[in-house]
Amino acid sequence: MIARDWDKMRAELGKFSANADWVADNREALRKDYVDMYVAVRDKKIYASDRDLSKLLEKIKDSRGNDVFIDHIEKQGTDLLFAVVSLDGRTFLKIYNACAL
Repeated sequence: MIARDWDKMRAELGKFSANADWVADNREALRKDYVDMYVAVRDKKIYASDRDLSKLLEKIKDSRGNDVFIDHIEKQGTDLLFAVVSLDGRTFLKIYNACAL
C-alpha cells in the first residue's frame, strides 16, 4: 500500500514540476495575456485564470491531485508560486516566494 501511494505521489509531483517548468519556459508569452493575473496550469496549458486568487481557487475547486500549478504573472520581476495539493479529499494551498527557492 505504501509503495503504491509513493508511486502515485511521485507521478503527481512530476506533473506539477512539468507544469512549473512550462510556466518558466513561457513566462514572457504569458505576460502578454495574463499580466497581474493568477493562472492555473494543468497538462502544460492554462486551465483557468483570474485577477482574484479566491475566484481562481473557486474555478479549480473540483481539480483532482497535485498536478495543478498556480502562479501569479507579474509585469516584471519575481512571481509567487503556488501548489494545489489534495489529500484525502481535503485541498490545501501552499504558497512559495520564488526568491526563497
